[in-house]
Amino acid sequence: MRRPGARGRVLSTGAPLAAPSPGPTPVTFAWDAVGGASYYMLEIGTSASATNVTNTTTGRPDLALVYHLFPGVYYWRVRAVVAGVLGSPSDEMVVHVPAA
Repeated sequence: MRRPGARGRVLSTGAPLAAPSPGPTPVTFAWDAVGGASYYMLEIGTSASATNVTNTTTGRPDLALVYHLFPGVYYWRVRAVVAGVLGSPSDEMVVHVPAA
């Protein structure tokens, strides 16, 4: 099975729409779609290989928006699910969420 995210990237990070004090920042994660995938599992952690921030699924073939990331460094990867089988993770990427 082909791994998603060979060219995984973070499309944008930006301040929340209405945040009078520092708070969560929306971050858009994107990856290359895998043919035949029924959904994808996005894994985000605060250290390499960790999933302590989120381990969520999305039916979108190429991106997921996560709104609850506070300023800091996060590690992320995505896995395709094809015919009910969870594939290998993409290359792990790092995103730096800036302070508002």
